[in-house]
Amino acid sequence: MHSRVEVTGVDVAFGIDGDTAIIQIAEMQPKILIAGWGDGGLYLHRAAHVAKMLDDAGVTVYCLGTTKAGQPRHPLRIPYSFQPVVWRMAA
Repeated sequence: MHSRVEVTGVDVAFGIDGDTAIIQIAEMQPKILIAGWGDGGLYLHRAAHVAKMLDDAGVTVYCLGTTKAGQPRHPLRIPYSFQPVVWRMAA
């Protein structure tokens, strides 16, 4: 099985670089942080890891709707009329 890094060439989606970038964004204390990774967040349980990091940092995560699997929908796949709602990782 290939890792996402090998398939996409993106090396910051996982690991210390990706986590560092997420924590740096959380430390900026944004008024609103909208997640939109789609079902890709299920890969290697990345969504759960990111949700915990952001929760630990005290950041409320919003999304523009969820997929059937409960993941934040990708913003390119929804109408402009959708409004942000609080997103929590399903148990």
